[in-house]
Amino acid sequence: MATETGEGTADASEGTSDAQESVDTVADEETESESRYSPHARSIIVTVGSTLAGMIVAFISTLYVSDPESLTPLLLVAAAVFIQFPIYRVIGLDVDDFGMKGKLYIGVMTFILWFLTWGLILTTGAADAL
Repeated sequence: MATETGEGTADASEGTSDAQESVDTVADEETESESRYSPHARSIIVTVGSTLAGMIVAFISTLYVSDPESLTPLLLVAAAVFIQFPIYRVIGLDVDDFGMKGKLYIGVMTFILWFLTWGLILTTGAADAL
């Protein structure tokens, strides 16, 4: 093993420590890029995104679906849920980090806001104004 004075021979472990340092540096850079948003900001982004998606789909359902008993609005809701994941990935959220709970949250929030908004539009007669 080499000493600070240069006595002795260099060991293979010295080369691995340099390699380990470069791996640690790359891992730190990846962690910094993955943590672009704090957990609180991530929660707000997902909540606002799924809420707006549900409301937008409700207005689209009102404009393009003439029969409220049709399955087309449910297909629109399913499409809105699935479209959100690539959008979250584009804005920098790590979608692979979402567990089953997070994915269900997005689906349920989108469905509930669609259901409430579309129900209000249909019962209040606001569909006639659109």
